[in-house]
Amino acid sequence: MKPYHYLAEFISTIFVTFITIYTFNPVAIGAANALVYLLAKTTANPAITMAEAYYKRKYDATFEMQSVIPVIVVQCGGALVAVELYKRMH
Repeated sequence: MKPYHYLAEFISTIFVTFITIYTFNPVAIGAANALVYLLAKTTANPAITMAEAYYKRKYDATFEMQSVIPVIVVQCGGALVAVELYKRMH
């Protein structure tokens, strides 16, 4: 996985987590997830990342399993940054 993929995961996780914390509106959260996936093709969710890894490993022989843990770490870091941004704004 290239470094800009990790950056895309980080930024998209910040965006989705911040929208979730700020609005608690299901429509806004769904729109944020859809926008992130359409623009960056990222999941911004560790649970979805693990599910995709399981099924891609099962059905795609070329999938790189070693990129799953770093992506989840980056997503958790992005979520922590979003929480800190929210705290500083309110």
